[in-house]
Amino acid sequence: MAESPALLTVVEHLPGHTLAKYIARIYDADFWKPLLPLRTPIFEKNSPTSFHFRVDDQVILDPTGYLSSEFRGEGIISVKDLGDQGEKGYLWEVKITLTLNNMTAPTNILARVRARDDPNIRSLKLGIFVFELDYPHNLRNSLNKDAIFFGIRVYLRQLLQKAAKLP
Repeated sequence: MAESPALLTVVEHLPGHTLAKYIARIYDADFWKPLLPLRTPIFEKNSPTSFHFRVDDQVILDPTGYLSSEFRGEGIISVKDLGDQGEKGYLWEVKITLTLNNMTAPTNILARVRARDDPNIRSLKLGIFVFELDYPHNLRNSLNKDAIFFGIRVYLRQLLQKAAKLP
């Protein structure tokens, strides 16, 4: 059965980085803390494959920076190692459950992170593919899907830009 197309895709090359580094540190909370594009007063490991986090930030939702929203919440990030996929690279499945701004229904995100070394340019090719995004009904009434996807894309690009600067 073929996989459905991603709702959102962000792919970058990280010069000087290697797949081995990411495989070795993907479950290390200290590795992720400097990468997160949001203010996270809490980001800690709560099991071998998951992290608990709290965010307190303001999110920009349009290219002009005029439309923004308070972004407070907490949740769980679970990472499942799907291993080496041959030519396509290494694959992880990431599930994020986030309860925002005292909403009763959580936001759920299912993404896949794919990475492979590109020896021709000595870099790591890293892609983040969002396959599911389920957010509360009352958030749908205040923000349209395009604004939410714009915000997610901006913050994923920031995460990858920060990753490119890691030693």
